[in-house]
Amino acid sequence: MGILEKQKVSIYFGLAGLVMIFLASFLGRREMRLDSSRKISVQGRSFLKAVERVENSVCGLAFSSIGTSVSTDVHAEVQRALKGLKKPELVKTLLAVQYPGAVVDIGASAGELLTFPALDAGRVVYSVEPDKRTVSKILEKAHQRGIMDSRLKVVAEAAGIKERYMNMQFHKTTSQLSCVHCTSENSTEIYHELVEMLPIDRLVREPVFLYKLSARGYEGDILSGSRDLFDEFGVRYIVLTFSPKLMENYGNFEGIELDWVDHNRPEIVLTFLLDRNYHCFDMTWMGRSPGSTQFTEPISRTTMSSFTSSVNSAAAEVELFCMKCAS
Repeated sequence: MGILEKQKVSIYFGLAGLVMIFLASFLGRREMRLDSSRKISVQGRSFLKAVERVENSVCGLAFSSIGTSVSTDVHAEVQRALKGLKKPELVKTLLAVQYPGAVVDIGASAGELLTFPALDAGRVVYSVEPDKRTVSKILEKAHQRGIMDSRLKVVAEAAGIKERYMNMQFHKTTSQLSCVHCTSENSTEIYHELVEMLPIDRLVREPVFLYKLSARGYEGDILSGSRDLFDEFGVRYIVLTFSPKLMENYGNFEGIELDWVDHNRPEIVLTFLLDRNYHCFDMTWMGRSPGSTQFTEPISRTTMSSFTSSVNSAAAEVELFCMKCAS
């Protein structure tokens, strides 16, 4: 094939890509309506514009098109807009979008990040937190704010793949973290408690607008227990704390059930999301080398191994933002 023929082929594919984007935008456009009463930062508005572009162009393409020139510029907009956008601001921004669905807050802590802002936005909220002390704080705050209706569903259990009990460890003087194997210089600071585990599938039986997961190494187990929610009802956006190093560390402890280890591997977590056509972006930019453009595209099957390695070398965990794309 001569140079002229190659140029013609390149032009043809470029035009075909533009036609695909136009058709996807025209036939399956998602109009992003915002609640005018909610204040959004300039950066937040840039982020939502970028997300809307992906939803109305690239999301109409086959996932195999990701990484081509057709999608690169659009995805790069999302990644640039996420840089420096902290999780509280991201949550506030997303809650301004007027799109139906409940909010699921797994690892809710005291509820200040998502549970109460989502209630203020008029959402039904499933607030899941295994630490009973923290659950008491959520209920107390709800009472103080006069939130006594059925929109708030507080679950004082741990999310998991199946119903069972797990021996969890908690710090006596702080409720910041709960974990399977806490580390502390002073062992008297730690106490054990059997915590009931519940699959999210048993709890949530309706479409979800925002699914937040902060579980410090439990991600795979919890997502596996949310399979029906994702496949039958749908989840539009995900904010996920991705902790590959903690997953690997937990797998080395004696007494951890084998199925727990099998589901809590970094590749299982990412594959779960990729199989369901989520485009996931690294909010913290930790999963890349300085100056690297490798991850301006969403995480893919070809990059997830190197992405996980970069996260392990840079930090214990990173924050991911994931958006649902075409089936």
